[in-house]
Amino acid sequence: MTRSMHVALEDLGLHALYVVYPGTERYRLHKKVEVLPLTELTKLRWNS
Repeated sequence: MTRSMHVALEDLGLHALYVVYPGTERYRLHKKVEVLPLTELTKLRWNS
């Protein structure tokens, strides 16, 4: 987890942050940060 991720979560008041990459594994970096493959991007449920 990078410092910029911490800053983004705090400054923007984000409930979640997603890191999208071209791999195949989905995993958590932090309780509010999840890494997911590009292929799973369409499976996310966005809250308004």
